[in-house]
Amino acid sequence: MKKIFKNLFVFLSVVFVMSFVAACNPEPTGQSGQEPVTPEQPENTTPPADVTIKPKATKVNPGTKVTLSSTSGATIYYEIVKEGSASTLTAENYAGFTQYKQSLTAEDGTVYAIAVKGDKTSAITNRKYTVLAGKSNVPTDTLKVETVDNTVWNGTRDAEIAYEAPADGITISKLQLVTAGPGADCSTEMTVSWHSPVPVNYVEYTTADDTSFARSGKIWIKAELTKAEDFIGRDANGKDVHYGWGRLSGSTIKLDHTRFYVCKAKLEGLKPNTDYIYKVGTNGASPLSAGPYKFKTAGTNGGQYTFFWASDLHTPSGDSKYVKRISELIGFANANLKKKALPEVSYVLFTGDLVEEGAYYSSWLCWDKIPELREYMWASCVGNHDYYFDESYRVGGQKARVSPRWQYECTAFPDTNKYTKDDTTVETLPPSNYWYLYNRVLFIGIDSMLNESCDYDYISNETVQMKWFRAVLKENEEKYDYIVAFQHYAYIVNDKVMYGNYDDWKTVYDEAGVDFALSSDSHEYDRTFELYKDRAIDAGKNGTVYVTSPMTEGSALDPMTNKAPGKYNSKSEFYAGGVKGGMYFVVNSNSMTMYTIGKNGTVFDEKTVGRKKRAWN
Repeated sequence: MKKIFKNLFVFLSVVFVMSFVAACNPEPTGQSGQEPVTPEQPENTTPPADVTIKPKATKVNPGTKVTLSSTSGATIYYEIVKEGSASTLTAENYAGFTQYKQSLTAEDGTVYAIAVKGDKTSAITNRKYTVLAGKSNVPTDTLKVETVDNTVWNGTRDAEIAYEAPADGITISKLQLVTAGPGADCSTEMTVSWHSPVPVNYVEYTTADDTSFARSGKIWIKAELTKAEDFIGRDANGKDVHYGWGRLSGSTIKLDHTRFYVCKAKLEGLKPNTDYIYKVGTNGASPLSAGPYKFKTAGTNGGQYTFFWASDLHTPSGDSKYVKRISELIGFANANLKKKALPEVSYVLFTGDLVEEGAYYSSWLCWDKIPELREYMWASCVGNHDYYFDESYRVGGQKARVSPRWQYECTAFPDTNKYTKDDTTVETLPPSNYWYLYNRVLFIGIDSMLNESCDYDYISNETVQMKWFRAVLKENEEKYDYIVAFQHYAYIVNDKVMYGNYDDWKTVYDEAGVDFALSSDSHEYDRTFELYKDRAIDAGKNGTVYVTSPMTEGSALDPMTNKAPGKYNSKSEFYAGGVKGGMYFVVNSNSMTMYTIGKNGTVFDEKTVGRKKRAWN
């Protein structure tokens, strides 16, 4: 037995020595017929490239734009540190700093930036800038107009949009695009919006009988300079593209980079069911003012009132007939109402395509010439043309739709685009989704274009909109007798389901008991039966009437002949095809009636819905 253990000990000793020698002298590849084992490499070991900061020059003119870039897919965080202070940005705490999304305006100080990709970070890059003394591109209290054209694309319509930041821009010379829009509760609140060439502005308001403004209230605001020339969107391939306020010059789009201060003021504590006048103004060495203009607050008890509805004006620059069309239609509506001793129009609802191409500031200035903008509160939603950079330009075969912020910066929207997701978080939709109450009617505006937006800050989806819609209903329980949902894209036309997502929204509307679902875009007039669970039902039940509006663009209003099937196994009860006209609604505590007018103000269609039984009435 001892001999066996002795031999085993010798054998193990030899094996150990041989293993040790082999480890110290590894055999070259190919000599033993075995490949060496390659150790598994961890993923994402390559850090992103350092951030590139432009311009390289450190002494820059006022208004110079600073851009940051790095490896594709990397996220950039940055801070700007003033002279005498130290940067606190590190590879460990970057998440607490500002994420880079668009260009910065140069200021005295040092820009520190880091690129992040996965769990890897770049080195921290920095560049110090000194802004030279001299004339700023940002208007202060000056009214001088400077014009600089910048070519955006070369006219061949097949090249990537090129962008060059302007050295200067057009500074508007007066107060313009002054409009009154709804507040959350229009009996006591309104929103006033306008553009100004200077930052410090005011809105002054009083009841209509106080023509000298002796009892007026005044709200001062410090407005923000528009960032329109720095809009960043995405093309069909997911690449960043810069957009700006533009105009068409021959076969080339020019960016004027119009600069203005976007002024928005919320008026609160107003008297219900009261006519108001208001004006806007500035301070400084060359003060400006505009007005007085008018709006009417809502009642509170469900009393009788009228609102006017139209769509698809496609206002271009320099064509006065578009402006006259709105005046003509509202004039016919008021004349008809007067004959029946009914109250005249209290406010105007417009469901999209206010202008031909939203990125052309000149189109909005043509829209600004509509006299009724100064006579009424206007509520509106965003249409596809209001999104357009240029209707004929294509990105990946699609029209270059950009952002609803064109309209948001040119009209008055209330700040009702948020809802509480749970006890701790709030979901915020783009401001082109909003609601308001006008005398016990809950109006809910839906941006049906958001899935086509290529603006990072103005993107959402239908699921979120539906959650918001239901939250709006809950928030306003017991405050409304009727519900009007409105959007731009058409729900139903000539008995056919269109592209306005009717199949998705119908369930939500059935649950809510929506009375009228208003839409536009197809330029055809269609009005359905009261629909519930996708079928026509008897009037006075829980159905929703879906309406597609006629357009208002064109040389003359049209007569309307009903071509609809008009049977209960269909959806459409009145269809008139492509026509020009408008609608007005008479609302009281028992019913809502829509009147559709065309040529000579004739009422060609009429639909009444009764007040539904809701939990609180």
